[in-house]
Amino acid sequence: MNMKKVEKEYYQAKLTYFAGIAAIAAALLLLVLGIINYSRNAGNIVHLNNIIESQDKNKVRKPAYVDIYGAYPFASDDSKDYYIAYDSDFYYIISMNDDGYAYAVEEANKSDDLFRLYGWTMAIPEEARSYAINALNEDLGQTYASLADFDHIFGDVCLSVQREKKLHGLNAFFNYSLGYVISFLFTGLIGAIVFFIGKSRKKSFEPIMATSDNEFTRELDSDSTISYDKLKTYLTDHYLISLNGDFNAVSYSDIFWAYVTKHRTNGIPDYDFLNVVTKDGRMINFANGRSFGKKNKESTMELHAAIIDKIIEKNPAALIGFTAENQDAYVKLRDELKEKKKNNTIL
Repeated sequence: MNMKKVEKEYYQAKLTYFAGIAAIAAALLLLVLGIINYSRNAGNIVHLNNIIESQDKNKVRKPAYVDIYGAYPFASDDSKDYYIAYDSDFYYIISMNDDGYAYAVEEANKSDDLFRLYGWTMAIPEEARSYAINALNEDLGQTYASLADFDHIFGDVCLSVQREKKLHGLNAFFNYSLGYVISFLFTGLIGAIVFFIGKSRKKSFEPIMATSDNEFTRELDSDSTISYDKLKTYLTDHYLISLNGDFNAVSYSDIFWAYVTKHRTNGIPDYDFLNVVTKDGRMINFANGRSFGKKNKESTMELHAAIIDKIIEKNPAALIGFTAENQDAYVKLRDELKEKKKNNTIL
C-alpha cells in the first residue's frame, strides 16, 4: 500500500521534471520569436512623421529618423534636454543627452541643408508640452498656439536621438523585443527552477523504483511499518523513510543525532521538522509539520515524539535533542570526517 504512495510521488517528480523542460522549451521559443521580430523590424526605420500620422496605438520605442534644418532647446531634466526641431513642413520635439547632442552637432556640420538624426520614439512629458508651446509662441513673437494644439503642431511622440548604429545590435534587440525578452527571462527562470527541483526529486526516487522488489519496497509494505501519511514519513523495521520532497531513507543504526527544528517566517512559527544527522555527516530533514495554531502544533509534536521514540528504540546510542553537549559532539564528528577525507585524498 505504501508503495503506491511512493509511485505517486515519483510520477509527480517526473511531471515536475518534464514541466520544467517544457517551460525551458517555451522560453527558447519566445527568444526565437524575439529574434525574428528584431530581424523583421531592424531595417524598418521610418520618418518620425510617418509614425506620428499612423493609426498605430503603440507609437513609442519605435526606430525613426528626422531630416531637419535645425533645433533649439526649450526645456531640460536631469538626464537630457528637449529641443524644437523643424523642416520645411513640420515642427518636431526631440530629446538629447550629451552624447545625442554631440552626434547632432556632428551631423549638422556635415551639411549646409537638411541633416538627418536617428533615434527611438518616446512619449512626451506633460510638463515639456507646456514649455514647448511657450517657446514656440515666444519664437514667433505671437500667441500662435495653445496647449490644446500641441499634438497637431508637434505630434504625439518625440524622438530620443541616438546614433544610427545604436538602432541595431543588442541594445536595439531589447527595444524591438522587450516583451519577448521579459517573457523569455521569466519563463526560463521558472522553467529552470522547476526542472532542477523535478530532476532532484526524480533522481532520489530512482533507486527504489528501479525494481519492484527491493529492501525498501518490502519494508514499506510490511505490516509492521508505521505510517505517518500527514508528514509523508514512514517508520519501517530498519529505516526512517521520507517522501516529503526527495525520497530519503536512513537506517536507524546510521543516525548520529536527531533533534526538532522550529522554522519561523517573519518571527512567526509556521512549521517544525526533524533534523537527522547521519554518522557520515549528512543532514536530512524529516517529518515537516505545521506548527501554526494549537491543534497543528500539538499534532506535530506528538508525531515527532513518536518518531524520536522509534529512533531511541532502534538506536539507543543516537544523540537526541538540540543541546550544547550534542552540538559539541557533532562538531567533533564533523572535524573527524574532514580529517578522514583529507587523509584519504591522493594528491
